[in-house]
Amino acid sequence: MLARVALLLLPLLVGAQPTYDSDVLILGAGISGITAGRDLANAGITNIRIVEADSAIGGRIRSVQWQGTTINDGASWIHGKTSENPIWVIKEKINLQCTDHNYDWGYWYNENGVQNDLLPEDEQVDWDRLEGYLEFLEQERDRRLENCLPDINQRALMNMYGMHLDLLNPINELAIWFDIDYCFADPPVQDSVRYSGMPYPGGDCFVTDTRGMRGIIDSIHDEYLTPNDPRLHLNTNIERIETTENGVRAIATDGTVFTARYGIHTFSPGVTQNDIVTFDPPLASAQRELVEQIPVTEYTGIYMHFPEDFWTDYVPPSDYSDYYDGPAHYYMIANNRRGWLPLYFNLDNPEFWPGSRIWRTDVASDTAREIQRMTDDEIKDAIVEQLSKVFPNVPRPDDVFITRHLQDPQFKGSFVNWPINDWQIWDVMELSKPHGKLYFGGSHLSEDHGFLSGGYWSGVEVARRVSSIINNDWQCGDGVCSMPVESCSSCVEDCGVCRLKDVCVRKGPIYAPACPGCKSSSTITFNNYQGQQSCRA
Repeated sequence: MLARVALLLLPLLVGAQPTYDSDVLILGAGISGITAGRDLANAGITNIRIVEADSAIGGRIRSVQWQGTTINDGASWIHGKTSENPIWVIKEKINLQCTDHNYDWGYWYNENGVQNDLLPEDEQVDWDRLEGYLEFLEQERDRRLENCLPDINQRALMNMYGMHLDLLNPINELAIWFDIDYCFADPPVQDSVRYSGMPYPGGDCFVTDTRGMRGIIDSIHDEYLTPNDPRLHLNTNIERIETTENGVRAIATDGTVFTARYGIHTFSPGVTQNDIVTFDPPLASAQRELVEQIPVTEYTGIYMHFPEDFWTDYVPPSDYSDYYDGPAHYYMIANNRRGWLPLYFNLDNPEFWPGSRIWRTDVASDTAREIQRMTDDEIKDAIVEQLSKVFPNVPRPDDVFITRHLQDPQFKGSFVNWPINDWQIWDVMELSKPHGKLYFGGSHLSEDHGFLSGGYWSGVEVARRVSSIINNDWQCGDGVCSMPVESCSSCVEDCGVCRLKDVCVRKGPIYAPACPGCKSSSTITFNNYQGQQSCRA
């Protein structure tokens, strides 16, 4: 008898972990999860729990103090200075300081450190040819989307244009790296033509505010969460997600259990691809195959702090500073290794962080992976070797800060692109299908994929789906084309999706004009971003 009592009391004696219950459990406190929580609260659903593995909200929006300056360990730019971009709207609302990057105000050098202007004309960057290709790319992107033509990679398109990468010298390859790899973190052979556009016009703005980019997500947090809000669970790693007809159950590595009627999963696809979190039952094979197709790219920012100023007195052999105000924004230095430490932003510039003695370089794809495997000392030596081609007497950086998202089990990569194939809006809808009562969010489910706005819109969308079910706000009838029937076999279980002829319809932000029979194309609004996407035959 005493032994049995001891067994019953054992969990109490060893400190059994608690169980938390809620209406909605949000997994991940990045911009998708925090935005979803806000919109659920706005819909009257406040019995929520948000679980985050990190010690702070933000996901890949991290801002840290380094060398007396707030730097961004992750998202650093706001892409698109327009009221159409929700991130820009928040920036304006909270008066977050950022500085326009003048991509015209920089100096270019070949692999030997010779300035572009001083090279023989046939060895200089062929700006006219590059601009012609970018116009051709835009035309081909629109033509393929509007006419339902197959996707191809950008290297193939460059060959069609007559610009063969294998025949280019390093400085012209660097110009292509600047317009392709630097923007999308993939080389042309891995970069889609159909999904190559930037989501919003207006240029880029580098966040220089003392709050860092974290100011954006903190602003969303403060709309509905209080300081130390008990509904927010930080430093909590989820290792297993169970779904049943009654709801969702998530188990953390420390044994804490979270249960809810509905769940929202916003973890990076890299987490699923590497089985860092397991699903019970497993994801449907079609859904898992789509997850595995998503390229989780790598983009690494390297901040460097120098012990002394070596740039102010430097005057380029061909100096055109008279045409611009202030020091140059950047220096581009080619290398025989494509994409090897090529771009240097002078963030000590008066328009950024004057007096900081901080510069930044960025690398992408395979180079980023290689850099993340190097030690800080090896990276410092590589930086000096590259800069010494241009600047005499470059001192060795006394400190470097490297973003290492590939090695972080919370992310396993920096951001996502959509794959090069006939990837359609229908595939995204298939990927978005609930797994039991578990719904999915994340930038990869938005046409703004890879950008903060994509994570934001996805959070808005998944919150609308879940709140519509909880609040019984679905409607059926002669509504709008949402997805083909074969892509939503869980129509009945989804509570808010009903059948109409050949499509499933529902009320919400994903819609299109009725497209019976799926004509050649239809206009679709997905996550509030309107574009041309083909219907499936």
